[in-house]
Amino acid sequence: MRTAVVIVALSLIIAGTAGAGVPAVVSYQGVLTDAGGAAVPDGGYPVEFRLYDVETGGAPLWMEGQAVTVQKGIFTALLGLAAPLEPWLFEHPLWLGVAVDGEAELAPRVMLTAAAYSMGAASVQDSAVTWAKIARGAVTGEKIADEQVLRALNGLRDEVALVAGDNVTITPSGQEIVIEAAGGGSGIGGSGLAGQVALWDGETSLAGTNELFWDEANGRLGVGSAAPNARLRVESAEALTAVVASTHQADTTQVIRANYLGGGNTDATAVFGLSCPSDGWGFGGKFIGGRTGAYGFANGGGHLARVYGVFGEASGNESCDDYTVGVCGTAYGTCTLGSIGVLGQANGSAIASHFGIYGESLGSGVRYAGYLRATATGPGTRFGLFSQANGGDTNYGVYASAPVQANSYALFADGDIVYSGSVYNDSDARLKEAVAPLDGALDRIMRLEPRSFRFRRDGEAADLHLPTGTRRGFLAQELAEVLPGLVREIVHPVDPESGDGAALRRVLGIDYVQLIPLLVGAVQEQQKEIERLRAEIDALRER
Repeated sequence: MRTAVVIVALSLIIAGTAGAGVPAVVSYQGVLTDAGGAAVPDGGYPVEFRLYDVETGGAPLWMEGQAVTVQKGIFTALLGLAAPLEPWLFEHPLWLGVAVDGEAELAPRVMLTAAAYSMGAASVQDSAVTWAKIARGAVTGEKIADEQVLRALNGLRDEVALVAGDNVTITPSGQEIVIEAAGGGSGIGGSGLAGQVALWDGETSLAGTNELFWDEANGRLGVGSAAPNARLRVESAEALTAVVASTHQADTTQVIRANYLGGGNTDATAVFGLSCPSDGWGFGGKFIGGRTGAYGFANGGGHLARVYGVFGEASGNESCDDYTVGVCGTAYGTCTLGSIGVLGQANGSAIASHFGIYGESLGSGVRYAGYLRATATGPGTRFGLFSQANGGDTNYGVYASAPVQANSYALFADGDIVYSGSVYNDSDARLKEAVAPLDGALDRIMRLEPRSFRFRRDGEAADLHLPTGTRRGFLAQELAEVLPGLVREIVHPVDPESGDGAALRRVLGIDYVQLIPLLVGAVQEQQKEIERLRAEIDALRER
């Protein structure tokens, strides 16, 4: 059914006397006709009323449905009975839309006139204006806009009174309230020197102390120092100047951490320890750990110079009565595998050499000792490396190990080797297999060419520290033609200071120890031949 509504009246119903409550409903009257303009039959019709803040389109701000009674086409409805009309709806223009019996909303919408906007006064009752019924004003910075009513003060509403406390006066002056606090009495007072950090000296007083100073100009704090030369300076005459403790339980706990936050190619020091009570005394740093006394780690990525996990340097003078030791490590304990004073490991793919432990003081001494390098200089007896072990069931003064493969040496001595004692080689029958007699020893010995010679001192041999004077032995190339198993290539390491890892010199060496059983076999074969010839001679004499 096509319908149309002709608006007859739209008004606010106000009942009661002044000060009485105002009904929050709007009276609406209209005429309901069919498509031809004739009044619809009498009866009840479902109608939905909607309020919009735009003339067309948009979403309804309020709606309610009700059944209206039509007589001769005229009906009256009270809006707001089913869905309350809130005062805020009438803060801006509104348009009323009507839909009858579920059909499309009639057009055009009807704009509400001034009578409906008296709803905005419904919040004022009994001639009382409350804080909640006053709109919020715009705030500029921390100031409420001009002519705005203050709604609340620090959460307080209605009657709020300012009460003066001790040593405080409140004086109204025109539109201002003056609050003043008087000094003395229970106020805060005290004394001190410029720069002193104030401390409570009682309940209401402050006092300076010579133990705490603040350098405002440089942003420095001194504890026990009136002139701090760093961001924090702590001085004390006590045995423990400062203690920093932590109870955090984790492998990553760092009780004290010092970070250098600068950049560039500089040898900045994260932690610097200085203790020199007098010449030759004091510890720069001393660390005690449950498992590791001190741990040094250096990141070698991208560095232009050497990288040290731990670097120790010691200097002395001629009057020193003892040693100067760059790094000294002492280990105690009853561990199953033993104790190691200093353990050095070198891993990586360096072009030149690796050193597990590298000790150096300028001068001469032992040049290389496997993966350990130490040099020493000075009057008297010098030890490039001094190693001693005693007190156990089995002792090793020096233990060197290397894999059994080409170019691997447990010990490489670039010079003479002198020893007092004996040299032993593993020769237990339990360690050997494929044991067979050594035949033909005399024939091979007879094919050897013993030589006398002197080692060269120039060219590639200039810095090999080869023996001087006339020597006796064999030429490796000649010996290799007879006994090739006794000749092998030896790689002489270059000095890592040269940085030339490709200049490894390769020469031939002889295993003279393996000549001993050949010589013994040759003597035995020769002795058998002598005894055979002697028997033939004796037989000839008897004829």
